[in-house]
Amino acid sequence: MPQQDYSSFQKGMFRFEKAMAGTPDRVPVCAQLHEFAMMEIGVDAKEFYTNAAMLAKGTLEIQQRYGIDVPVLDLKRRVCPGFVEGQDPDVEKLGPVFYKKYAVKYGLPLILGIGAVFLATATPAEVTQRVRHYIEEGGENGRFALYLCNLGATTPAANVRAAVAAVRKYGTY
Repeated sequence: MPQQDYSSFQKGMFRFEKAMAGTPDRVPVCAQLHEFAMMEIGVDAKEFYTNAAMLAKGTLEIQQRYGIDVPVLDLKRRVCPGFVEGQDPDVEKLGPVFYKKYAVKYGLPLILGIGAVFLATATPAEVTQRVRHYIEEGGENGRFALYLCNLGATTPAANVRAAVAAVRKYGTY
């Protein structure tokens, strides 16, 4: 019997909903698999985590290859129904408008995260630009918050100051 293709988000979400209602055809498989995907496609960590297109494409490729059900935003909405949240590198790749449209569709507030790798490696000017872009695209009409993901020991203090200053400058209504 040929294996069914459970890689689409829609099919994955349908399976998840059925499981939560107590009527699954099988247990849905959800995974946070970025490190596994990096290893499977044979790319070093620096290249994988600093190239949003590679991270997103590689993760989706591995999800499909292994038949993992990944309902992504719909699953997040089920787990945390009070808001929609996205963070880099996904937001960088898909754009904040993608998340904003989803939040508006379901009447939910939006939270966008500036990625840890970006904050640790970007210039203050690049941080300011990203924060401004996320606020202008995601923060329209309010019901919006911005967070700084995983501020690590290698995050330059100048970048933290730039992010906070940009929020204060561009994040007023």
